[in-house]
Amino acid sequence: MENRNYLNGKQYPHGYRDWLWKICLELDLKDKDINTAYKQLDTDAWLGYFMEGLSPKQAIQEDNSYA
Repeated sequence: MENRNYLNGKQYPHGYRDWLWKICLELDLKDKDINTAYKQLDTDAWLGYFMEGLSPKQAIQEDNSYA
């Protein structure tokens, strides 16, 4: 069984992987495979927004690099 707290070889908080997948969908990334789309993002850069409790849409609005 896959450990869903691991992403790119690092452990993250519970729920972060699914939250980050929603970021990928909101940004309309070309890679639509959940297992590889993360590689297009800086996973550590989004962690702060997740820990603040922001929704994926709110996080994208807060983050200037995708504006």
